[in-house]
Amino acid sequence: LVDHRPGVLVVPRDIEQSHLCVGVPALSRRDPRRYALAVLSTALGGGMSSRLFRLIREENGLAYSCYSATSAYAATGSFSVYAGCHPSNLGTVAELISAELAGTVANGLTDGELARAQGQICGSIVLGLEDTESRMSRVGKRLLVRTGYTSVEDELAAIRSVTREEVSALARELLDRPLSVAVVGPYAHRRELPAQVTGMARLAGRGAARRGGLGHRAALKAPAASGRREGR
Repeated sequence: LVDHRPGVLVVPRDIEQSHLCVGVPALSRRDPRRYALAVLSTALGGGMSSRLFRLIREENGLAYSCYSATSAYAATGSFSVYAGCHPSNLGTVAELISAELAGTVANGLTDGELARAQGQICGSIVLGLEDTESRMSRVGKRLLVRTGYTSVEDELAAIRSVTREEVSALARELLDRPLSVAVVGPYAHRRELPAQVTGMARLAGRGAARRGGLGHRAALKAPAASGRREGR
């Protein structure tokens, strides 16, 4: 993994919603652990059944959109988490994200989460190859950016072979360190951001759990939802 300098970037915008994105350097496109990273990202924020989506949107109604994403390049990559919310909810959203990442570092995924993430990824790959153009595009991309061609069957097998231990080890490597933080919204300076946001650039997974008691979901009680979705 490349070295990085965690910090906080504020992009002032006169808008009604705050956009929060946090991340760390991750794996290159040729790293064999990329399948474990795909499973980790899917379980954390890859859909409606993911941890972050359920915790932040469904259970607490704090954000309309919340997801995680990965990008892979020749020599490095990135793992990031995004949430769009009302400015009044930004601090709580940041704290919940920190808590969930810390819990993943400490406890990994459950067997059910692992199986659901693997099934979602495999299903998405298969559904995305239903026409000739998509299949040829997949072949071309892999010949251009990889050292060799991987068949669909081999790729699905690699995803299904990912273990909880592999995901847990990768979570500890990637998430147990300070995050790079970017916020777009009605803020002129980082001093105007909630402390929970700027703290993400200082606290890492287990470090956050030690200092703030954020090692698992039960450690943080979010304010009750008001009955409407914030952040639209």
